[in-house]
Amino acid sequence: MKDIGSGKFLDIHGPAAQESVHQWDFHGGEQSRWTVQKQSDGFYTIRSEYGSKYYVGISNTSLGVDNIKLYASISDSTRWIAYYNSVGEVIFEPKLAPGKILHAPSNSTGVELQLAWAGWIDNNSKWKLFEHKYEFTAKHYYDQGYDVRFANAATSMAEYQVVCSEIFLQVFGIGTKRSIQSYISCADTCTGTPVTLAKTKLPCAHSLVDHKTRSEIRSDFISQFGNGTNTLSRVAWSGHVLESRSSNSDSSSHTVVMTIGKVTDASYNNLADNVIRYESIYTLVHELSHQLGASDHYCYGNPTDPDCSNPYNDCYYHDRGLTVKPVCIMYSRWYDLEQRLNAGTISDIYCSQCKSSAHSLGIRKHLNDHH
Repeated sequence: MKDIGSGKFLDIHGPAAQESVHQWDFHGGEQSRWTVQKQSDGFYTIRSEYGSKYYVGISNTSLGVDNIKLYASISDSTRWIAYYNSVGEVIFEPKLAPGKILHAPSNSTGVELQLAWAGWIDNNSKWKLFEHKYEFTAKHYYDQGYDVRFANAATSMAEYQVVCSEIFLQVFGIGTKRSIQSYISCADTCTGTPVTLAKTKLPCAHSLVDHKTRSEIRSDFISQFGNGTNTLSRVAWSGHVLESRSSNSDSSSHTVVMTIGKVTDASYNNLADNVIRYESIYTLVHELSHQLGASDHYCYGNPTDPDCSNPYNDCYYHDRGLTVKPVCIMYSRWYDLEQRLNAGTISDIYCSQCKSSAHSLGIRKHLNDHH
């Protein structure tokens, strides 16, 4: 349940303080999952899917106080009237507090919810419900090179994944779980530890094997952690200069290698923070869309060359026979994904094929088959 005004999701403290209901960034965990169900008397209940699966209710009818709690059983305190408007937003009114509604008092993460007057309704009293139809797990691993190249690496990666997860949730109904951890890659050990920024720019000095390639990173990574599955993708972030400046994914392996190619200049110095952010978000969404069954629509080579090497046989020019380039994240880079998400216009970033539940390269087809 997402609050329209704050952009945060209905969430609970855990595991020791399940009685506290607050709002939090989307993280895909059970603390943010709810069952909203209409009862035989016409009222609705909002049940947590975390821990003891308690019900959201009110401890008193006062305004402006932390009075939204969890309760073990259904009572009049946990019964709500749900009003839906024309765009699918919901307003919840407690049975025991007519004229008052569920409200997020600010836009801050972790703020406790309370009641407000229905007559003063604003976006912070409106909620959007998203159904989790599918489950997906993304596990992120960043090497020592990435850690020295980017300050607060884990925090930034978590923010990138939040945007990606919200897009998947809103467009496809995917509930994404995530984890982030550091590791030592073959590129780290190649140049010697401790890794420094200068070492990330050095090529591999070994004559028989190049440890600084995407294929070597992937092979080493899989040897340490194993491969992904149809419902689990592993993402290896490397801060080293690899043989290619582009990002890379191999859907058959369910393992993504993320390089620094699009976030550094010709001398391998970091670009501006905002560029790093939007490039990383785009690349993560694009590459994880591969893991969910979508293919590239762009030409691998020159469009005038009849021998396009697109491995999916899905080049818009050669294989799909289209005269107009598709408007799709799998064709071109999109730098405004976060802005689109906040503006509510994220649904048009995929073409109809990528959204399809029947086409062999449709994401919903993959989800229905595996998730």
